[in-house]
Amino acid sequence: MVKIKVPNIKDLNGYFFMSIDGNTVDIVYHDNTDNGLAIGAAFASVLEKDKQLFKVLSAAFITVLDAKEKHSSKKSNKVPKTPVKAVKKK
Repeated sequence: MVKIKVPNIKDLNGYFFMSIDGNTVDIVYHDNTDNGLAIGAAFASVLEKDKQLFKVLSAAFITVLDAKEKHSSKKSNKVPKTPVKAVKKK
């Protein structure tokens, strides 16, 4: 079993900036934890307080999940099932 070391809140450090200019989106971020805990905790804290940001990020997640679901179903490696004829014994 893998244990994740969770740092104290006072030790979390990170930043996240997003710039949107027409179709160009630039993101700059840094998180001093290995698993994105600082930025994740900050987003969770802000989403609890800001209803509009919650709506925007919820719509973004739904869009991403829907796109990934459609993409994964297109790349399916499933082989179509064809009926197998029974072997006749003599």
